[in-house]
Amino acid sequence: MSELEDLKKKAELNYSNFKQRKRELYQYAKENGFSPVEATLLSCKSKGAIDRLIAQR
Repeated sequence: MSELEDLKKKAELNYSNFKQRKRELYQYAKENGFSPVEATLLSCKSKGAIDRLIAQR
């Protein structure tokens, strides 16, 4: 397997993991009372940041 193919596979795996984390954070925000729009914005933040916002509510 060539180096380019290896890099492509790693990039695809990284992107897949990134999308999964965003979905999980979106769901976490929605489960904790944020609207779909807010949850979409918060999916770019860390779980700790979402937890701090939950504590402020």
